[in-house]
Amino acid sequence: MVPGNMFQMKVGAGNIVRFWFDTWTGSSNLVSRYNRPFHLDVNKDDFVADKWQQGSWNWVWNRDVLGSRNEALLDSLINEINEIALNNSEDRWECSINHDGVFSVQSTGLLIDRNSIPSGTTSTSWFKFLPRKVNIFLWRLRLDALPVRWNLSAKDVDISSIVCPRCLNGIETHDHLFFGCEFAGALWHKLHVWLNCGMIAFTSWDTFIAWLEGVNLSTIDKKCTIATVVTTLWSIWRFRNGIVFNNVFCNRSSVFDAIRLLSFRWIKHRSHLVLNWNS
Repeated sequence: MVPGNMFQMKVGAGNIVRFWFDTWTGSSNLVSRYNRPFHLDVNKDDFVADKWQQGSWNWVWNRDVLGSRNEALLDSLINEINEIALNNSEDRWECSINHDGVFSVQSTGLLIDRNSIPSGTTSTSWFKFLPRKVNIFLWRLRLDALPVRWNLSAKDVDISSIVCPRCLNGIETHDHLFFGCEFAGALWHKLHVWLNCGMIAFTSWDTFIAWLEGVNLSTIDKKCTIATVVTTLWSIWRFRNGIVFNNVFCNRSSVFDAIRLLSFRWIKHRSHLVLNWNS
């Protein structure tokens, strides 16, 4: 996740930096660039300070004559390491993630996020009328990162089936689970009738996003409608998990009643609007 070449030893006294194996000069360790002299060195595990004796670099070779090619490599090596002067300070790690060379967990975390979290053209919205866990759920759904059976199978997870656990009539992808499954379709129809706000028929995640970004209502009505629709997605996911992990099946009416109750409670207590059940 974090490239190793972003960390390098800063040599002080040279007591803890291994001469051949640690990266302390250049962009890689010396053994990878001066492999022939390395194999001729008797003391391969020496620290930098061990090689610096009486004001010069010294090695113990396993042969008396190195040969012209090895001599040339040794000259190049000496020219490189002569640029570094040992002193009485402690050896320490430096990190190129920050300009000051000081390692920090925060900067490393930001680097990992930039390299690992997918970016897209659609910005991530945070709906204040909904709990944090539901917003995180929606964010993962946008990234196609929920553990539906198709995604698990694509990651080589050993599962018994990739078929939708509710309808048993299609592969459990995001689009099928939340929009294509007959059970989900019935819930969206009930919601359409209940809200009576010109919702389109969702057939895929793309059609849902298109509707989400183009809802033409007053500010409060829009927030309430979106909160209710996202609550429906959340409830479909909870209902699905109940089947998979607890073998609990619910009928459409009970799931839809739970959607109405959850959305009412969340909107009422998070929007500070004066609401009652009839409104």
